[in-house]
Amino acid sequence: MRESKWIVLVVVSIFYVVLNGCEGENVSPQKELGVYLKRLDHDPSNCILLGRIAALYQATSEFRNAVVHYEKSLSICPNDLFNRFQLGISYYLLKEKENGILHMDEAIKQARDEGRMELAKALENEKKLWLEKWQQVLEMQ
Repeated sequence: MRESKWIVLVVVSIFYVVLNGCEGENVSPQKELGVYLKRLDHDPSNCILLGRIAALYQATSEFRNAVVHYEKSLSICPNDLFNRFQLGISYYLLKEKENGILHMDEAIKQARDEGRMELAKALENEKKLWLEKWQQVLEMQ
């Protein structure tokens, strides 16, 4: 039950950031990226900030930039399951299926190793949904 609340909180937080802007205003993702990138100049090793930047790049279909920022975040905070899984999604959307699955599986394994079975199951279900969308991904421009 506790892990379910954590998952919901993370998902809601990301949607809030992406849809409502970093300051609670309705701003474009590009403008929001500019704000976060400036903040990154002052705190370059903030893995939460790097993850938010990566999520915004992902939301604007700039998947290569998302990968760069997720990887940097994970170099600082290697146990961040969420960013690891999202890195997998970004690779997947770049049509690098093997890399995508590798990172998704690493996040799932880490959740299991930590005894977070509900989270592992949620990530497995999410991975399954992405695998079902593979043909749509291939057809993306």
